[in-house]
Amino acid sequence: CEASNLRVATYRAVQDHRAALRHLVHNANDLGIDTAFIFVLGESAGSIASLSSVFWDQSEADAWCPTCVSNVGLIDTTGNSLTDTYTIKGVVNHCGAVTHIDVMDGHQVPVISFHNDPGCVVNYGTGPVINCLGFAAFYWAAGSNSIQARLNTNGVCTQRHTRQELNHCTYYVQPLLKKATCFLKDVMC
Repeated sequence: CEASNLRVATYRAVQDHRAALRHLVHNANDLGIDTAFIFVLGESAGSIASLSSVFWDQSEADAWCPTCVSNVGLIDTTGNSLTDTYTIKGVVNHCGAVTHIDVMDGHQVPVISFHNDPGCVVNYGTGPVINCLGFAAFYWAAGSNSIQARLNTNGVCTQRHTRQELNHCTYYVQPLLKKATCFLKDVMC
């Protein structure tokens, strides 16, 4: 039961993420947002939501969570009624994962990743989420190492930075921001 609840929670996080992006784009002039350069980032579950928000369309979300639409609605019609569209220029992924590596195919969105190896809360490669905290393993996901491999195969700009320690999200903020800023600047230029 908890595993299916985590799928619904992940799906709902994507709904919230996409609703927030529609709101920001809708109010871009008032907020001083250049909609030509929208980047998303997250840490752990926030990164899973960010990556899924970027790489899912409704059919991919439905395949991953077949009961979610009937339980909580479509990914782009919950949270607000705005219909503004946007394009994501890049993702900063701190210890996140994609729900299935194939969702990245057909997208040209650069990703910079920071991850611990081994990572047992969110696997560095491909494996179950929350597998080491005494909980039963939840759904399987593809972590930063798998993400970089797939993006490289697809010819998409990517970087991965790894901390060799059994822990979760221990990449320090200042070096993470410095590396991410350089990466995003390269994407913009």
